[in-house]
Parts: sequence; C-alpha cells; structure tokens
Amino acid sequence: MPAAQALTLLPINDPLGFATRGHVYTQPVLQNCENWWPATADLGSLEVVPGFLQIGTGPGGAGRLTMIADTEKATTQARRYFVSGNTSTWLITKNGTATEVLTGLTADTYHTVVSFGDLTLFYPYDATAPYKYDFTSDTASAVTTQGLTQPTLGGATAATNGEGNVVGLVKYFVAYMSGTAVLAMSVAFGEIDAGDGSTIELTTIPTSSGKNRWIFRTRAGGVQPYFIGAIDDDTTTIFTDSVADFDLGFVPAKHGQPPPTGTKYAVVYNNRIFAAGATPNEVIYTDINKPESYNTFSFFNAGFKDGDEVSGLAKLRGAVVIFKKNHIYKVAGRDPEVDMIGVDEVRSDDPQSRTIGCPDQSAMCSTPNGLFFYYNANFYLMGNQCEIQPISLQIENELRDDINQAKEENIICWYDPNRRIVYASVPTGSSTYPDRTYLYFLDYNAWYKMSVGFTAASVVEIGSDGNPPDEFQMWAHYNEASPTRIVQRMDHPTATDFNGDAIIAQAEFPPKFMGNPGDLTSWLGGRVLFDVADTSTSLQIRYNLYSKSSGDVTISIPLQKSGFTRWNKTFSLGYDTTELKIILYWPGGTKRPVIHGLTLFGTPASAEIKL
Repeated sequence: MPAAQALTLLPINDPLGFATRGHVYTQPVLQNCENWWPATADLGSLEVVPGFLQIGTGPGGAGRLTMIADTEKATTQARRYFVSGNTSTWLITKNGTATEVLTGLTADTYHTVVSFGDLTLFYPYDATAPYKYDFTSDTASAVTTQGLTQPTLGGATAATNGEGNVVGLVKYFVAYMSGTAVLAMSVAFGEIDAGDGSTIELTTIPTSSGKNRWIFRTRAGGVQPYFIGAIDDDTTTIFTDSVADFDLGFVPAKHGQPPPTGTKYAVVYNNRIFAAGATPNEVIYTDINKPESYNTFSFFNAGFKDGDEVSGLAKLRGAVVIFKKNHIYKVAGRDPEVDMIGVDEVRSDDPQSRTIGCPDQSAMCSTPNGLFFYYNANFYLMGNQCEIQPISLQIENELRDDINQAKEENIICWYDPNRRIVYASVPTGSSTYPDRTYLYFLDYNAWYKMSVGFTAASVVEIGSDGNPPDEFQMWAHYNEASPTRIVQRMDHPTATDFNGDAIIAQAEFPPKFMGNPGDLTSWLGGRVLFDVADTSTSLQIRYNLYSKSSGDVTISIPLQKSGFTRWNKTFSLGYDTTELKIILYWPGGTKRPVIHGLTLFGTPASAEIKL
C-alpha cells in the first residue's frame, strides 16, 4: 500500500498551497465552503445571501445569464458591472444599485464587451447594432447605439431600372451630413439583387434638415459601404446608381462609420478595435484611438476560400488571432496601416489535429500561459508565437464522452487570475447549455471537474471608483429554467440542501484522473476540529462513493461533541469507482457549528481542508 501523503487546500487567497506538489492529480476540489467568506457582504442595496447577488427577479425575469462584465472608465477609474440575461441588460454600480439599461434583445443572446478609453462597447450576437455606455449616468440614457443614430427611413425603396453596371447582391446606405461630417447613417434599402448588370433606382429617400445627404453602396456580396454620390438639397428623394464595383475602389474613403450590422466579435489591439462577424471572412478595424470610427477600406480577409466563418477574435503579443470554426489565422505587427500585412494560417503541431479552430469566442480566454481555447472535445493553449499545445489529453476520453458537441458553441471559458485557474463550463449529454465545469490549474497542468455548469462568468474587480480594487470576485450563474438569484460568486458558494441537511463543506475526489484505479485501495479516516454551541446537534462526515457497478454508497460518521475529534473508517473504492465525495454536513439545530479544520487520512493521498 502506498504511504499516505498530505495535500493542503487553502481558502481563497491560496487555494493551491499544496504541501506535496508532486501528487497534484489526487488533489480534491472544494465545492461548498461557506466559511471562506462571511455570510454577508458590503454590496449596498443588493440583496445578499451566502454566495449570491440578487437583482429583483433577474434580468428580464426568467432566463439564463449570457454576459457578465466589469468595465472601467480610463480617466477616472470608475467601475461599472453589466449583466445580461433573457432579453435585457442590467447595469450595477459599486454600491449595488441595479438598473435595466437595455431591453428588447433576442432572448439569451451573448455579447462581446470591450472597454476603450471612457467607453464600454457591447457587440450582441443577435445581429442588432452594437451599443455603447459612456459613464455619463447610471441610467438607460447612458447606453446608446454605437456610432451614429440611424435616420428614420420611412418607405425607402430600391428597384432595377434597365441595364447598367451594378451586379450581384448589394446594399445601400444613406447618411445625413453636416458639411463632410457624417451625422447619421443607416442601411436604408436592405439587400438588392442587381443580377448580371442593372441600373438601380432609389426612391423615397429620407430627407434631412441639414440639406446634405450622401449615398453609399457595398460591392457585390460585400459589407463595406462605398461613397457613390451626394444629394445637396432637402427635397430630392430619388437617386440613380450605375457605378461598377471596380470604380468604387477609387472613391475616397469615408470615416466615422459604425460597424456593419451583424458585427459581434471584438478585441482591442494597439489602440484600435478589431471586429468581425458580419461576414464569414472580413475583419474590420477602427481608426486609431477612435473606437466608433470605422473606415471604408479598413478591413482584411482571413481564409477567403476556406468555406469557414469567423467565430472569434483574440490578441497575443504582437498579433491579432482570428478564429474560425475549423481554422485559425493570425495577423502579426504593430499597426494594420503600417506592418500588419500578411494573414497566415496557424496549424497545430499535433498530427492528429492539424486542422483546428474554435466554435465561438465564449469558448476561449486569455491566460498568462497563452490563449486557452476549445476545439473538438479537447482544450488547447496557444503561446505568444502562436504555437499550439494540447493540454487535456489525460481527460480526452472523459471530455469526448461528456460534451454535447452539437451545442459546443455554448461552452463558456474564463480565467481567474487570483487563483490561476481556468474554468470551462460545457453542455453534456443532451443538454443545450453548460451543466458541468472543468477546472484547469495552470501551475500544475491538472484537471478537475464540478457537477454544475455556468452560462455566463467573469472575474470582476470590486473596488471604489478611482482606487485599486480591494478584492477579486467571480460571478457566475447556474443554468436554471427560472432563476431568481442571477449572479453567484463562485468564491463563496451558498450552502445547499443535501436530503434536507445543510452542507458545511464538500471535497470531491475524481479517481478517474488519478491514474491506475488499482492504486486507490482505501480511505482510512480523518480528524476534525470544531465548536458547536448547540449540544443537541451533531456534526457528521458523509462519504459518497459513485461506482459504475454498485451505484452511490453513503457512509455517515456522527461527531457528537466539540473540540478535537478523530474517527476511523475503512472501505474499498473498487476498480470502477468514478467519483468520491467527502461531505461535512450539519443535520440541524439552532446553532451552526464553526469548523476550524478537517483532515482526511488515507491512500494514496490525504487532504487537509482549512476552513
């Protein structure tokens, strides 16, 4: 029998304080440790219960959370937090005030959120216009459509009118002008099929009190608007177009345009926003230091002939990385106007997965070790030179059996810098949304799992405006059909009922990840140090064994008195044990025990849980 060895779990500040670091695969996962944080927190008007923040009945009522983000105003360091769920987005201030600021979104739509200077920019996945928050107030009026206010279009129409030089599917735009400055711009006529060559007549064009309107058009199948002509009065409502696509390239570029409708991925790189999603291949970028100003010609194509579509954007040192569902490209350099010239495909060195991509931007996150992302039932790290390394080979079979690959675009990945852990919530079985979470410890190349999934998650910094943050908190949300508690702090989970009993702490040991199941032998016992004011209650230790052949086996050990208590229990894990849970729970009474420490002795390893 292998000698018993000690592993130490520490709460919050150093959860990876292992006494013996050579046995990381035997390390348990703490799930419910209520004493890690006080039962209440200073969060103002938010209703605070252990582990949860509550905003009324949640954004838009019932529905899952799809976006959690913290943002900062560059000039004052003012911080605001945003939560989206169902059809609404809520703004939360530091003192806990919650305000609904966006409504009418497509149900359960995801967002990409970026901070740029004094603006927070939202790129919803539901193909609506992007939005911005400018910190001018904590009300809905501070959240507006990004870029330019759209004109009222009325009954604007477009139709072919004889032969001409316009070909293919094109889209027309109208812009209200003040001199040469764009005041407002909109898709005025939808998509028009000009066939093999037509003249297009635009009618019922909206008028402007500025007496100056410009007309723009895309090339066939394109998304970038090109200037084709001006109307210099406030009465004309007809415009005829027969400009060939080739000639559009010689029309002077226009700045100050909003991103195309359907833009949903964005990343800040070297003082520009790079965005994508409106078309399968094009990546657009803003003018420098102008997060709302897109240029007519400021775009490049990634994998124009690969038949794939952009699924996310990321940045590494010296490069923008463009993910597609089955391909990855990079554009290296400092500036797209200077030296970001070539678009190169990135391939994995693994001969089994030379073709590689990512299903969605939500399934990737940045870490100090590189870019973490998911593809085809595996997780990978991409280094700063775009080298790709598979990191989940030891649990590949587990992932392939678990993950519902038909819904892998709903995978959520996020990184906790305070603990150096990546969390990946995945849908399993027939589930549409995540119902299991895998934890990857960067420092140990180790994996653990939690039997709960999250549909939105983020690490946010809680701090006073203008001051450094005073703590990290992780917010997330269980996939519930009708949630009322919408945001959970994972560093302070709530106590949950276990057959009517309140769980104080829980440690989960996944033997499948430990190596040879024959090495598991038995657990011998443990000791606990605790105080209880109610002598009529007893603290209990419950062992849960999950075996493929015999099902769940529960062994309970009552601890009848306060102080230092030791117990012994021997049992076999068995060759087909899939999971072992050690649950410390309190069956009732008027006073909850205070747990000072719990040590579990056994083989092949032991764990000390300091509460």
